[in-house]
Amino acid sequence: MRYLVQALVGLALAITGVQVQALELTPADCTVAYPCYQGTTPNNPDAADVSSIVGVTVVEYYKQDVGAGSDVGEFAGSYNTTFDNTPTDPADATITYVPGTTALTCPECFLLIKDGNQDPIWYIFDIGDTWNGTDTITLTGFWPNQGAISHVSLLGAPGQVPEPGPLALLAIGLLAVGMRKLKKA
Repeated sequence: MRYLVQALVGLALAITGVQVQALELTPADCTVAYPCYQGTTPNNPDAADVSSIVGVTVVEYYKQDVGAGSDVGEFAGSYNTTFDNTPTDPADATITYVPGTTALTCPECFLLIKDGNQDPIWYIFDIGDTWNGTDTITLTGFWPNQGAISHVSLLGAPGQVPEPGPLALLAIGLLAVGMRKLKKA
C-alpha cells in the first residue's frame, strides 16, 4: 500500500509540474530558426504535394480552414485553432492541444500555413524536432494587411498510431506496480 501511495503522489507531482510550452512561428523564422519551405506552386498543396516538397511521405492529420467552423482529419478532436485579428482575414493563429485526447506523435511533423493570394502562397515548417504534439503553436504576422491565413494543417508520417500520453502510460505502470504490491500483501 505504501508503494501505491508513493506512486500516486509521484504521479500527482509529475502532472502538476508539467508546463505548457509554446512553439512560436513567424514568416521571418522560415529557414532562419526552423527548417522551412515556402512557395507559390502549387497554389493549394495537399499531402502529396507536401510530400514532394519536403522529401518525406506525409499524410494530413489535422486541418482547420478559416470560417469553416470545424476541424477535419484523424486528429480533429485533439486540436483547436483560433484565428486572430479578424475572423475572415487573420494574420495570426493559435493551435492548441485538447487535454485528455490523443496527441500527434512527431518523429516527422510539418505545419502548412496557407494564404493563396500572396508571394509566398504557403509556408511549410518542419516542426518534428521541436514540437511534442501537445505544445501550443502560435503563428504571428502571416500576410498582415495584404492577405490572410486561409488554413493550417498538421501533417506527419503515415501510419502514426495514436498513443496514450506519457503520463497515462506512467500512471498505468504505477497502478500495475501498486496492484501487484497489494496482491502480495
